[in-house]
Amino acid sequence: NRFFGESITVAGLVTGGDLIDQLKTLDLGDELLIPSCMLRSEGDLFLDNVPIEDVQKALGVKTTVVDVDGVALYCALHGIEQKEDEDR
Repeated sequence: NRFFGESITVAGLVTGGDLIDQLKTLDLGDELLIPSCMLRSEGDLFLDNVPIEDVQKALGVKTTVVDVDGVALYCALHGIEQKEDEDR
């Protein structure tokens, strides 16, 4: 985490700029999954005011926001559409 300092390792404090800087040289496959806690409460911007679209464009990969729970991550990893009212 260059924005807040290297001792900060919390996903909720990772910025869009940090994602771009750290991942730009890696093969990310077809899709990058990020936890929803990386975005502000409105779900549209990282803490450094970078929108998800800018991260997608800079990294050249579809970027998908995933709820912070195991079911949501499992569904995203396996391409399963998660129902809104699904019992957990």
